[in-house]
Amino acid sequence: MPVKRKLQWDAAKAIANVRKHAVTFDEALAALQKDLHVHIIPDQSHSVEEDRYQAIARTLRGEYLLIVYTIRNDNEWLISARPRDYE
Repeated sequence: MPVKRKLQWDAAKAIANVRKHAVTFDEALAALQKDLHVHIIPDQSHSVEEDRYQAIARTLRGEYLLIVYTIRNDNEWLISARPRDYE
């Protein structure tokens, strides 16, 4: 059974993400909750102030997303979500 995750995000950041990457944070959350084959790796190159993680998950439409998040005060915070193309 997929893991139910509760991600939080900044509303302005979510709007900016849709404009920049055409992916909603709700879609990213659904992909993380649905996909049993989520791959999570540390993202050490993009932040020195906090630990960040990259997850690759498949959307309900079958497309792959690269999802970046961090953990703040025991809560997962979504930073970005964008299409990830695989050949």
